[in-house]
Amino acid sequence: MLERIRNRLTVLLTILLPMSASAAEIQIVSSQPPSPPWTFQLQRADAPVPCRAGEHPPKCVTNSLVIENQSGRILECQAEIRYDGLNSEGFPNMVKPAVLMPRESRVVLSERALPEVAVASHNVTCNARALDTSRLTRSCKSNLDTSKVDLAATYPPTSRRAAEEGPVILEFSLTREAGPPKDVVVAGSSLFPRLDQAAVEAISRATGSTDCEVGRFMFKLDFKLHE
Repeated sequence: MLERIRNRLTVLLTILLPMSASAAEIQIVSSQPPSPPWTFQLQRADAPVPCRAGEHPPKCVTNSLVIENQSGRILECQAEIRYDGLNSEGFPNMVKPAVLMPRESRVVLSERALPEVAVASHNVTCNARALDTSRLTRSCKSNLDTSKVDLAATYPPTSRRAAEEGPVILEFSLTREAGPPKDVVVAGSSLFPRLDQAAVEAISRATGSTDCEVGRFMFKLDFKLHE
């Protein structure tokens, strides 16, 4: 009788031990941090394009990094493409910063290289941006007319050639008397100083007022190369 009991206990232990190990594995997996709130992918367009302006016939292909911000936060990102060789500009890698608004998806880095030059690696790192809104007067209402703000005309030519784009969040004051925004500062940079300065100049063409004596507000101007 004792021998039968020992055999049954051995069988039970053989069944229970794998279940216990499985439960431990599930617990470890569930304790891992969640995936980052953004995704990125490398896209290659094989249609020939000029390696440099005016080159004929075109010989290069285009490698682009696309970032998708899946969160409700503003992200500051840095994208990098590294080659097994040199790109069309003669560099082994290219790094570019980018700001993505909540739920935004776009190309942040586009590079040209000869077809035989392979991409060795690509990567994107992002951090959530904390926007300081402590100076805003939330109890005041604003009326801002931006019909005379022309971003196409304000877009710096150097920024266009360098493919710089992104949002600039401006903070400024308005009064009861209609007029241009005053005390304009950059509250959220595009990470490109030329675009930030162009945004400050562009918003000066707007006209606004508030129902308070003086109110502090924010407004976003978005520089985009392609609509």
